[in-house]
Amino acid sequence: MTDFMTVITDTQLIIEKIKKGAMDIDTAIFNDLIEQHKSTVKTVTEMRNLFKGNHKILQKEKKGTRPNNRLVFNFPKIIILFALNYLLGNKHKYNIALNEDHPDYQKASFFLEEIKKINTENNEEALLREIYKYMLIDKRSWELVYIDSEGRIRLKYCPESEVIPVFDGSKDEKLSLAIRYWTEQVKESDVDEVRERIRIELYDEKMVYNYIQTEDNKFILDKNKPPYPHFFDEVPLIPYQNAIDESDLDDIQTLVNDYEEKRSERSNDLEYAADSYLWLNNVLLDIVNDDELTPQQKEYKIAQMINSRLFQTTDTVHYSDDDTPLILKATIQFITKELMVEPLKDHLDDLRRTIYQVSMTPSIFDQSNFSNVAEATLRLFFIPADIKADNNEPRLKAGIRKRLRLISQILFKKTGIHYDPTWIEVEFFRNRIINETELINNINSSYMSKTIDLQTAVEKHPLVDNPESVIERLKKEQEEKEQRYTQDWSLLDHGEMDEDEE
Repeated sequence: MTDFMTVITDTQLIIEKIKKGAMDIDTAIFNDLIEQHKSTVKTVTEMRNLFKGNHKILQKEKKGTRPNNRLVFNFPKIIILFALNYLLGNKHKYNIALNEDHPDYQKASFFLEEIKKINTENNEEALLREIYKYMLIDKRSWELVYIDSEGRIRLKYCPESEVIPVFDGSKDEKLSLAIRYWTEQVKESDVDEVRERIRIELYDEKMVYNYIQTEDNKFILDKNKPPYPHFFDEVPLIPYQNAIDESDLDDIQTLVNDYEEKRSERSNDLEYAADSYLWLNNVLLDIVNDDELTPQQKEYKIAQMINSRLFQTTDTVHYSDDDTPLILKATIQFITKELMVEPLKDHLDDLRRTIYQVSMTPSIFDQSNFSNVAEATLRLFFIPADIKADNNEPRLKAGIRKRLRLISQILFKKTGIHYDPTWIEVEFFRNRIINETELINNINSSYMSKTIDLQTAVEKHPLVDNPESVIERLKKEQEEKEQRYTQDWSLLDHGEMDEDEE
């Protein structure tokens, strides 16, 4: 269930008044919702700091003379970028889900061309990557579909920290309202002072309402931006929810902190050991023997020596039978600490493996050689990444289906033609290491045995980047070959072939 199901009752006043066309609503509820949303904003900030490398180890303070190395190992960025590129590293594709003999195939073709044009104008490939990246980091991403001043359909990413959804409480959790808010700076007309205020865009199934925050912390309708219709007949914000309903970084945060703590301490030990203490035993320095120094001054001087990695000791003086003091043996040596390497190394290796396992990320950086590995073995190695992708891919497709539905509604209002969003389907291609030689042999064998057709063989071929153009070229070459063959037989039938040609 969504985090905001508990506030639905509180927002019924907004919903009902908007439905009745009442604009002067009790906007105090906005402050309540923003206050409740702060916990989400805090979590999003923590997860994004993890991704950026702003980790707990950087807050560690220096103690005494001991080194204070603070090493950051950004596993979170590796994990997120691997998952992102595994699912979306290869360009996704929009296809017509109908057979060519379907009566609506021509309309579906036109709809697909419109989708491609809109995607190109909005750089949809980069947009979807941004949506998926922050879906993994923040737990949920949002996409806003709107019509710009020139009448074009626009697609925009919105972060989880700026969107407060209000669902209707049904089983399908239909979006009744969406509140999008952010902080902006405004300059007062009569003074030079700049102040911050919150701006709100409130979306329902028909309209968009703009509110601005006053100096007394209330919200009023923005007179410069009166309510306007968005024409989509449903709330035009699209949620993309992580399949595990939490950030991919939640479960590894403490593991990363421990790893960085241990590696930093190890670095401190090495640096400390490289600058060993110099021990002077029975080597009398002027500081110790200077009778003019007070005990406090001697103590301060000795502390200075220790800070300089040097300290002095004196053995107890022993005497012979005739009370003659025995000569003490003077020694000068460095004191080093024996570092326990193997236990720490085992612990760090175990932590690293656990981080990858918990995050369902193949530890490809621990593999020294991927050459000539059987395809079945590679598939087994990437099972964790496939599980994550299999869980999140339907979430992306669900969001894209709503986008197609919103676009089809606008096209219907423009052209009067109904376009069913189910006519179009999106296909993703996993980006993983493969055994190309084995895969190519399998494709060739399947094609020669007529198990797969030419189009499938070309699309699955690892060396083909643009299957459509390759298929078109192969068909053209086949047609030209057949024409030459037909022409040669025609000439032979009429006895017009040259002797050389015969």
